Formats: sequence, C-alpha cells, structure tokens
Amino acid sequence: MQSNNQMLPFRFFILLTTLFVLGRSKVVQVDLSTQGIPPTFPDTLTMQPQDWLKITLEENPSTGYQWVYNVAKIPISERILTLANSEYKESSTGQRNMLGRPGTRVFTFSVNKNIMSGQQEVELIYARSWELEQILLPSGEIDTKNAEKLGLEYYPVKTIVSITSPSHFSTTQFHRRGWE
Repeated sequence: MQSNNQMLPFRFFILLTTLFVLGRSKVVQVDLSTQGIPPTFPDTLTMQPQDWLKITLEENPSTGYQWVYNVAKIPISERILTLANSEYKESSTGQRNMLGRPGTRVFTFSVNKNIMSGQQEVELIYARSWELEQILLPSGEIDTKNAEKLGLEYYPVKTIVSITSPSHFSTTQFHRRGWE
C-alpha cells in the first residue's frame, strides 16, 4: 500500500492529463434558428475527436411540428456521434408560456469514444411525430409516396460530419527521432 505522499505525483499527472484533454475540446456550433423552415445546412462539418456539435433550429411545438434526429439509417457499429441532449428553449420575446410562441431546438452531439476519424450523416426531420410514424420506414428512409398520398408535410435537412484527428508529428519526425 502506497502512502498519500507517494501517490501525489501520480494524481498530479492524472489532473494535468485531464485538463489537457478537456482544454483541447471545443463546441462546433451551427445556429440555423434564424433561417426559417427548412433551414440550409452546411454540406460538411469538420470536427476533431474530442469536439462537441451543437445544432440550433427554429421550432414551434404548438403547431405539432418538432425536430427529430433520424438515426435509424445508421447501423450502431457505424455511428461516430451520440446524441447527448435535445432541448427545447422557449423564445425570449413575447409573453412567457404564451400559446403559439416559437422557440428553438438545440441538439448536442458528442463524438463516440475511441473514434479518431470517420464520417456520419446527420439527418434532422421537422414533422409532426404522429405523421412521421406513418411515413418513416424501419430503414430510416422516408416513404415519400405514402407521405404524398396522405398529404403530409415534412422537412428533412442533412449534413455530413467528418471527424479528423490532428497529427502533431509526421511519420518522418518519428523515424528521425527514433520513436518508432
């Protein structure tokens, strides 16, 4: 059993490592809340493994329409992002709790542990939940013919999230320094 004094350097090392990792992460923010429905997503978003993704969209649940993250298309083994939080925030203008008052939906995603690189499509759909159930196939695809037949409105938006790991040293640096 080691004494507390002997464990102090180890604890200090763990603290420094944690602070280093946390200090390197950042939040990639995509604010589409002022674009109306449907918004225009960037084609591609580039992130690093420790980053977080926060997407903000206009939403008015009093109409029945809400944003939904469509993850059904992506096999579990291929998912590089995890939905950490989905939160509705009421608008700060107008009367509080006023019926019909719009707000924003904020989706927060984290990169799955041990993912150093890869790509994943993020699809968000603005629809009424009870109508989306009628047109969303188990594969995650939307049955457009059935939606048209039923006269249902929905608004899918997509982007590709690309995770890239920054390389601090090139392979030639490792060879020259004898680190390999």
